[in-house]
Amino acid sequence: MEYLGTRNLFISEFVMGCREADYEYTQTKTLEIEVLKKWLDFKDADWGMGKYRSERTQYVCFLCLIDLWVLKDIINDLIKIYQNEYPFSTKDDFIDKVFKYTLYDLNEIVERRYVWLGEPNEAEFIFYTYYSHSDREFFDFVVPSDKDIEYYQQYYKKVIQLINEIDFEGVEQKTNTPQQTEKKSEQEQPKTFEELFYKSEHAEICLSILRELQPPVIDAINNYIGKAKGIFPLWVEVLKNRKPEPLIKHFADKVYKDLLNEKIKGLNLSKDASEFRKQYKRLYNDKKELDIKTILSQYSQSGKLGK
Repeated sequence: MEYLGTRNLFISEFVMGCREADYEYTQTKTLEIEVLKKWLDFKDADWGMGKYRSERTQYVCFLCLIDLWVLKDIINDLIKIYQNEYPFSTKDDFIDKVFKYTLYDLNEIVERRYVWLGEPNEAEFIFYTYYSHSDREFFDFVVPSDKDIEYYQQYYKKVIQLINEIDFEGVEQKTNTPQQTEKKSEQEQPKTFEELFYKSEHAEICLSILRELQPPVIDAINNYIGKAKGIFPLWVEVLKNRKPEPLIKHFADKVYKDLLNEKIKGLNLSKDASEFRKQYKRLYNDKKELDIKTILSQYSQSGKLGK
């Protein structure tokens, strides 16, 4: 959370410096990096791109979307973390700490007028540019070809509104009481991993989330290959709280522990399921919950989890 307020959380930004992408600060897919390389080569080689060359390009940004229902959950979770760390804080303190630059930059993106540069070499993406008179350089923006930049501008207006209307005082802090910990579903106790789910066919799909995380937590045959077992309680929590409908039923922590140990070879969650009661600050700092929710959102949009 320490660095969130200094970054726009809705872009993957590549700083140009000698045409090198900044790998340390960009959590992007290889596809984006390859697209970036092709784009820079095109700008420097095509005769029609004379005034848009890479030496006049300050940065290239891939614009990102997060489902609004996922974003609301993320904001509420960030509020809880912030309130625990700063119990006397206000809404303005929170927004300044977490979303200061995001709000500034999204407002800039919303207000700008862009020049369409087309879809050279990459049919999956559309490229736009904006000329900064103060910097005397171009800012390039990239969106998937099934949308345009106006779509993103309208979406970012909704994001700005959502952040500004945060109900900072209304977010309830979670407390793990024994009653909550031992809460049972209205269903009978499950005997298999698949029975944890409202729909058994979702079990394997949701396991795939753990394979797609970077770094992955399990391999193709469900061997545990991760280094932080706290990812499993976090994964269960996201699936329980998924909106509009949860994917996993509510059971006692030991039920999840037993069936996860049975399903995933070498996991060995502790006998008392203590992993489900610990606070894993590093996982939150590394935005692993956001990663899980993002993959889950992609599954929802692709129809893997039904419509």
